[in-house]
Amino acid sequence: MPGSTIFEFLKRQSVLTGDKVRLRPRRLEDAAAEYRWRTDEELCRLDASEPLVQTCNEFLQRYTVEMEFPGLTYTLAID
Repeated sequence: MPGSTIFEFLKRQSVLTGDKVRLRPRRLEDAAAEYRWRTDEELCRLDASEPLVQTCNEFLQRYTVEMEFPGLTYTLAID
């Protein structure tokens, strides 16, 4: 589709399903699991990232804002 963007595609097709994975938009109820994932030292090492140092409440506030105002990113969750 000439001139289309990934954002336009994802607005039309919000769930992407493959043989072994399903990608969907993040939901507020995903926040606790994402916080655990992003503060786990071993998982962060395997993901080549630094563990979060913010509290769960701080993370939830930012998470909520990111969901409401996504900016230039479109983050998906894995089912």
